[in-house]
Amino acid sequence: MADKHGIPSRFLVQILLDLKRAGLVASTRGAAGGYALGRSPDEITLFDVIHVMDPPEQPVRADDKLQPTGFVQSVRATWDKMVEAQEAILKQTTLADLASESQGDQYVI
Repeated sequence: MADKHGIPSRFLVQILLDLKRAGLVASTRGAAGGYALGRSPDEITLFDVIHVMDPPEQPVRADDKLQPTGFVQSVRATWDKMVEAQEAILKQTTLADLASESQGDQYVI
């Protein structure tokens, strides 16, 4: 998988361990071992995966230095809408959706 996607194997192992801790993948030891999805691909969303790999940061607004002008409030409100829209798309896109869109590659990663 690392070679196929050009990912350093050490980095891939770390990602898989994080996904395993979150229950998104399961591992099997031994000669025939490896990793498999921990749930059905239609139950795992991109939000689930990204939330594990890159947890969301909480906005630091209480102590920031920007004056709460109307412009600053408008920018913040627009940013919040953008984040909500992004999360909505990620929450409704499953691994099964991605596999289907990738022209029948099945779940071969």
